[in-house]
Amino acid sequence: MRKLACLLTFSLALALLSSCLTTASAFKLDLKVEPVSSLKEAFPNSTVRSTQALAKGTAGYDLYRVSYRSDYDRAVGVLGVPKGAKGKVPVVVMVHGLGRDKSDMFALYGRLATEQGLAILSLDLPDHGERKSGVGRSAASVLLPMTSGVKDVRRASDAIAELARKLPLDPERIGYLGYSLGSFVGLKAVSGDRRFRAVVFNVLGDGSSQFRSRGFSGLVETARR
Repeated sequence: MRKLACLLTFSLALALLSSCLTTASAFKLDLKVEPVSSLKEAFPNSTVRSTQALAKGTAGYDLYRVSYRSDYDRAVGVLGVPKGAKGKVPVVVMVHGLGRDKSDMFALYGRLATEQGLAILSLDLPDHGERKSGVGRSAASVLLPMTSGVKDVRRASDAIAELARKLPLDPERIGYLGYSLGSFVGLKAVSGDRRFRAVVFNVLGDGSSQFRSRGFSGLVETARR
């Protein structure tokens, strides 16, 4: 009887594993991309108070709204491609902190990234930005990013590979920059994923000014390799 129970348990485990692998391989991104011409169109739910900071962070980019399927709803982001890019450029996936949104990363790091010739794909975490549930900050604001949000980041590299067919992006040179909650999501999402060539976690959000002046150069040098 015990042997039969063990055999049934093992068979069930194999069936579940097979189901997971089949689901993963059959997953369709349903990628959508469209150019945008204004900050309001790109960031309709911006948490950045200074429109001047956001304007400076996006000034050197051609902007595109990007979305793809997610376990939660649809992953939503803004892609910035350096204007007049010559050849394929590295891409940095950027993810914001708790209670913020994708516009934050352009305001904080956009100017530095465009000066170095890096493209940016900045994502909204689940229950943030355009994906906000409307119930205010809650447990979902942390739990969903650490589950569905992790998968969104992993799938971002697949989205970049598709985008590279039409835009001057290098899918072989992808970096990751996480800010606060975005760091914890990234730690789980990119560990062991060799598609991400350079990774920076700005865990202490209040240290952003120090990071911008000192830590960004390391990401740039590695992403260029």
